Amino acid sequence: MKKYLLVAILLAINSFLVTTYAITEHTASDKPETKPQTYAFAIDRYYSPYSSATCIITTRSLFNTLGDHLIQSSWENSFWLRWPYLATNNLVNDLLMLIQHEMNGHGFRARSAGNEVTGYSLSFLINNHPASLLVALVAPMNSLGGATSFQPSTNKPSLDYELLSCIAGNEANAVLANELILQNFKYRKLDYRDYNLFFKSFTNLLGYVILTSPTRQGDDIAVYLDYMSHKYGSNTLTLKELEYSAWIFFLNPMLYTSIWSFYVYAFKNQPTTSILALSFGRCAYMPIIRIGLTPFGIGYYIDNYLAYSHSTLLVTLQLGKIPGQQRYFSGISSKTVDLYTYKKYTLDLKAGLFYQPELILDDTSSTSANAPSHWVYMLGIQNRLQLTDYFSLSGSVAYKNAGFMEGIVAQKGWMWEAGLAVSFLVAAIEEQ
Repeated sequence: MKKYLLVAILLAINSFLVTTYAITEHTASDKPETKPQTYAFAIDRYYSPYSSATCIITTRSLFNTLGDHLIQSSWENSFWLRWPYLATNNLVNDLLMLIQHEMNGHGFRARSAGNEVTGYSLSFLINNHPASLLVALVAPMNSLGGATSFQPSTNKPSLDYELLSCIAGNEANAVLANELILQNFKYRKLDYRDYNLFFKSFTNLLGYVILTSPTRQGDDIAVYLDYMSHKYGSNTLTLKELEYSAWIFFLNPMLYTSIWSFYVYAFKNQPTTSILALSFGRCAYMPIIRIGLTPFGIGYYIDNYLAYSHSTLLVTLQLGKIPGQQRYFSGISSKTVDLYTYKKYTLDLKAGLFYQPELILDDTSSTSANAPSHWVYMLGIQNRLQLTDYFSLSGSVAYKNAGFMEGIVAQKGWMWEAGLAVSFLVAAIEEQ
């Protein structure tokens, strides 16, 4: 009952905020930042979901720029030219979401555990049938699927590692959705192609839950439930419970805005759509509520996006209950964009603090079902140096102890990331 009370509280908060959205208008002093065109790339040791999200967002931007140059504005006045272009971008975003899910989700967890990734495969989502591609012609739904193959470094991975592996694809796309909004929230607008990518990554877990059936074997959700039954006992976490929890996705205005942007471009040739937010002068706020899978059960998240002038902050709150036990796990994490700038140097921070059961990653003979809870922390800084008006270098360093955080290695240790960016200023997007 306490768990469902928690969900009810979250839904009530979101319902209040949705109502507030409906009566909130931009004021004269609410002037979003002018949007620069930026192509950023990042790499880290295991090619994690965070570094790959940067590259995937840039890839999407490059396709946007290419399309804008190849397709003349006069051509877009024709519905019969817009629709094929829309469908093409829909499939491109399918592939980008799939890359994040497989290579930088499942592949990342395998690489970070010292396992060898042996290959990836592509399939059609609906019963591996080419007809699923027809979905991309009429709706912004996912129409492709895939799989990751790897060779374990040990004969039998631990149960906690197996859990981390099967949820990795969905958590990687949760990271991508968060990063896409975080990088653009201060502008309070998204291109319909970026909105489409957000929709696909944000609903990756939702789609899995909807498509999974009790008799289906082998997909991420079915495997996750099977491992959870081995860890905490049968029927402590069921598919029906996941389905009930997934309804929380449908209470986010951003979900419907991303769908709306798809059709408003198709029928009205409107390329950009506002990000709904509470605006107070130079400040803006938007929450997104969702669920996520963890090695300890379903996690309920509130992602809080806050913008002030040219700076943006994401604060994520997490709470969940361990199946079959009267214990909870919780946490808070934060990340900034353009927090502090001095001349050509920009500093950003990222941090996390979680209270959760210990994970057993090495000992395959025991389970962490009744492991004591402990504090998991992470602290890091992101640095960017603007070498010229158009070119910058970036690097980040962070340290964490052992434990679960979305898109971050479970082991303790130092984490490094390096990147570069090319950017130039473009005209501000006109109000639609």
